[in-house]
Amino acid sequence: MPIKTPTIKPAKKLVVHAVSTPLPYAHYQRCTQCDMLFRLPVLKRNQSAWCPRCNAKVRDGRDWSLTRLGSMAVAMLLLMPFAWSEPLLRLHLLGVRIDANVLQGIWQMTAQGDPLTAAMVLFCAVVAPVLLVVSISYLWLGNVLGMNLRPVLLMLGKLKEWVMLDIYLVGIGVASIKVQDYAFLQPGIGLVAFISLTLLSILTLIHMNVEELWERFYPERPATRADNNLQVCTGCHYTGYRDARGRCRRCHTPLHHRRPQSLQRSWAALIASLVFLLPANLLPISIIYVNGARQEDTILSGIISLASSNIAIAGVVFIASILVPFTKVIVLFTLLLSIQFKCEQGLRTQKRLSLDDISHRIALGSFKELNIIVKGDTDGSIEALSDSFIKLSTEKVQVNVISKAVGQISENDVMLASASDAIIVGFQVRPSADARKLADREGVEINTYSIIYDAIDDVKSAMIGMLDKVKKEIVTGEIEVKQVFKISKVGTVAGGLVIEGKVHNKDKGRVVRDGIVVHTAPIDALKRYKDDVKEVPAGMECGISLVNCNDILEGDIIETFTEIEVEQKL
Repeated sequence: MPIKTPTIKPAKKLVVHAVSTPLPYAHYQRCTQCDMLFRLPVLKRNQSAWCPRCNAKVRDGRDWSLTRLGSMAVAMLLLMPFAWSEPLLRLHLLGVRIDANVLQGIWQMTAQGDPLTAAMVLFCAVVAPVLLVVSISYLWLGNVLGMNLRPVLLMLGKLKEWVMLDIYLVGIGVASIKVQDYAFLQPGIGLVAFISLTLLSILTLIHMNVEELWERFYPERPATRADNNLQVCTGCHYTGYRDARGRCRRCHTPLHHRRPQSLQRSWAALIASLVFLLPANLLPISIIYVNGARQEDTILSGIISLASSNIAIAGVVFIASILVPFTKVIVLFTLLLSIQFKCEQGLRTQKRLSLDDISHRIALGSFKELNIIVKGDTDGSIEALSDSFIKLSTEKVQVNVISKAVGQISENDVMLASASDAIIVGFQVRPSADARKLADREGVEINTYSIIYDAIDDVKSAMIGMLDKVKKEIVTGEIEVKQVFKISKVGTVAGGLVIEGKVHNKDKGRVVRDGIVVHTAPIDALKRYKDDVKEVPAGMECGISLVNCNDILEGDIIETFTEIEVEQKL
């Protein structure tokens, strides 16, 4: 049946359907924690993504619209005056009523000679929430007026760690328990407003996806091919190339392949934390005067006294004040010590690759895997061989010992090697006749040795043979363009002076303008006056044209180069 195509008439309305936005596709992303490059598939709005190596969250699926965030900001703004100025608690002490609110408490700390603590409380409980509300309002208003939103987005990424209304609320609970034996407490209207403000701030921080806001206001083309030069920005989490000034193209944050002196700074922070950790737990953290008597409490004694009144708050304080800090110190000390002395994990455990790892390496085009089955005469020789083979693993070639056992090389070993594309290494053992016949039929390689070092050298040679040759550029010359000619049926021809090296007609050339590569192509023609030549040395003039290149201006530099194949090293 023929296909009927509609006829377009002048009076007929024509509707054209076009794609207004780029279609979603997978792109490459680096993890902000371990710097692993992997392929990130297209995610739905409610989906999240984790790093396949360190399991850190790299993409959060929660996303509230800017309208909803603005509504939450307005609600928080309305609650702030009541939460800070109205009494949180009413204390009746010795017949005297004391109305305690946030601002009054900050002023009392300052008046009593502790302005530093007062400033910290002021910033975390008042200033940071205000900045959060103002930033969200600025995003909504700035988007309408076309203002620069980059500083606000960067600040929002750091502000989450400093809004501590929940910590202040826990402090109120601890103080209430400590004072209830000496005074009558009555909650005020400010406490309800403060709890509501705390809940709204927590919900806002949970559902405020800064990465989505970056992509919404400053969209950038994601990386669609794997490249080791791709870097991840710690500010906006964009994975891409650096600009000419070494900054992120989206948020203009300086990019580093590795933060300068990161290990030294980590050691310094760890030592400083160890210095302050013991005094923080041994020295008094609270002092109460009751009837002229002074009562001091450390963190541990305070937790014990809290446990007798409220076990839940005591548990929260114990986890936040003792368990988490000591755990962080122990883990960080172990990690830094392992890095410093280059400690290795137990090599007797086979290193397995996950499907995500395999997919990542295949996508990078660098996945090489050598599977080995080890058979030997004793357990000691098997373990020594297996450990030596696994130690040979590099980022380019992964060595997997998929099976190791004592005894003769059997038919089962050959079938396993055939199914897993592995080689069989035997030490002081020989295959059976049936195993040898089956190996010939299945195309399985069996290697037997009497010296361990011979087996290690052969496996290392096999790993080198698995590596593909890489292309290396060698710059041969530079041409300074003096004049440009437009010739019909030929294109653009540049006349210039060879200022360095020697230019060959078989080379490739790249047009460099103000340090930026404009075009790269093979040399189409190389001439001296009207004659074709094979090479032009430095100090001589020549005419040169590149394949399909018409964008050449006076003052440009044409850099010529050749490509050679070089064998990779492990």
